[in-house]
Amino acid sequence: MLIEVTDQEYQALKLLGIGKLTNSVWVDKHQAARIIGKSTETLKKLRESGKLLAGIHYQNMGRTSIRYNAYLLQDWVANQHDPNAHLRAIENWQKSLPSNLKNRNLPK
Repeated sequence: MLIEVTDQEYQALKLLGIGKLTNSVWVDKHQAARIIGKSTETLKKLRESGKLLAGIHYQNMGRTSIRYNAYLLQDWVANQHDPNAHLRAIENWQKSLPSNLKNRNLPK
């Protein structure tokens, strides 16, 4: 799944070393670890402990591949002191998904 990003969002991700070849919101474990400033092992522990949520913060892409939502990881780090703010970010992200947009101007 790809989500379009603005040029400004793309530039912010580039500063984190993300999006060199793509503007995808989904990143691998190495890029995700950089975003949160922790190791890939800590990232795995956060997943296993339930602090990062499947389908929200990460997606299983097959048996061995996991991709992380770069935007929500950034927000998670920034709002660790305010879980309600992070929940709002999750809600806003979910509302922005194509499956949750109103079917305006679709051919009949």
